[in-house]
Amino acid sequence: MSNDLHTLSGAYALNALSPDEAREFRKHYDLCRACQQEVRDLRDAAARMGASEAMQPPPQLKARVMSAADKQPQLPPRVPQATREEARPPTEASEGRKWFPRLLVAAAVVLIAAGGVSIGVNQLNQEPESNLAAGVTRVFEADDARTKTVRTSNGGEIAVATSPSRGEMAVDTDGLPELSGNQVYQLWSIAGDTIESAAVLEDPDRGASMAMPSEGVEVAITIEPNGGSEQPTTDPIIALVPSEV
Repeated sequence: MSNDLHTLSGAYALNALSPDEAREFRKHYDLCRACQQEVRDLRDAAARMGASEAMQPPPQLKARVMSAADKQPQLPPRVPQATREEARPPTEASEGRKWFPRLLVAAAVVLIAAGGVSIGVNQLNQEPESNLAAGVTRVFEADDARTKTVRTSNGGEIAVATSPSRGEMAVDTDGLPELSGNQVYQLWSIAGDTIESAAVLEDPDRGASMAMPSEGVEVAITIEPNGGSEQPTTDPIIALVPSEV
């Protein structure tokens, strides 16, 4: 694992970190405005490139991409003026992470030069794209998103994001331990004595999003039998108040 967590922003943007690296980077990400901006920019670029028409790349394309990557300079992340004092100097933070964002930029240059040949980022880099649901990603990438990473009682962790402008919250649950085939994670909304199911997480890698709960309403996650339950049957592995994130 890199000693400079800034260098992991590119790999994090494309969900290419190991679970341990992802956990460490999320803690850093919550506090680093420069990395938050860079991840947003890289995910936006990846989404636009990935949405282009897919086709078989010519055999020589990979060599051209790798050659262009070595020549393409790395630009510092675009950070709003008001937050630049909070970011580390670009020369220090960008030194170790040149290779990954530069590869994205170089790929775009090569694709244009190739006469309009368009393939997805996943094909270029042979790395998996993020499995998060689109609604979850939109909340985490909102300009006013507030995020928090929380440990769970069963040895995992989740990342929570709230966006007042969107009126939504989301949870990134891919850091939860894998369950047996007859169990699932279930998300609950708890308002006093009223407990309602918000989502059954059939695939925790996708996360979940929901309308922002009212002030003081808790959101909890429990482990339930496959298919979910009408009411919680186990103690929550995590419970928090989204309005306090």
